[in-house]
Amino acid sequence: MDPESFRAAGHRIVDILADYLGSIEEFVVLPQLEPGSIAPEFAAVAPEEPEAIEAILADYRALIEPNANHWSHPGFMAWFPSANAAPGVLGEFLTAGIGQNTFLWQTSPVGTELEIVVVGWLREALGLPEVFDGFLTDTASTSSLIALGAAREAAGLDASARGLAARSDVAAPRVYASVQAHSSIDKAAMTLGIGRANVVHIPVDESFRMRADALTAAIEHDRSVGHRPIAIVAARALRVPRSR
Repeated sequence: MDPESFRAAGHRIVDILADYLGSIEEFVVLPQLEPGSIAPEFAAVAPEEPEAIEAILADYRALIEPNANHWSHPGFMAWFPSANAAPGVLGEFLTAGIGQNTFLWQTSPVGTELEIVVVGWLREALGLPEVFDGFLTDTASTSSLIALGAAREAAGLDASARGLAARSDVAAPRVYASVQAHSSIDKAAMTLGIGRANVVHIPVDESFRMRADALTAAIEHDRSVGHRPIAIVAARALRVPRSR
């Protein structure tokens, strides 16, 4: 696609998205569909040649928009809030265009250093001391996986080099999480070889806070029978007060 064709198509796509965001309340939040009813509407075989942008956008208007769950709709109350506010959409447009891969400084100097700056902003906003550092991930599940992987290594298990299987020198590593903790904690334990059976779910109080007494008792019990505590997931559910 030459730059002028890209420019023209981009203007059309922005118009479509602006119309969508401006009329989103007119959509049914969750379209009334049966599983398997959408796929037959698409071509059974991939096209041999590129299609014109007009055909692609016509398919989008006919097949994508009406069959999507409308996460930005003010009546959408499921799962978690949508991240596609208009400023974010424009930001995604720019980041997609510049196409950075930020796994090393050499692959994206500005991406790497901007991440450091943004993490500093978050640290300051949360009132954390300067010793706290980190990086940005794409989802809560990725964050949980990385955090528990780091805890596993910090506990001295050397699992990244030696693994965990059939090691008589490693007691069962235990992770302690609130009964309200995100499901990604259990999934991370599965992926990292810790095992769901070694995720101990601690009860909460009337404000959904992990009970410190129950946590202490669980850790003391596990140590007494030879388990090895490696991480505490100090998260709780939040109740949003009703506006008056």
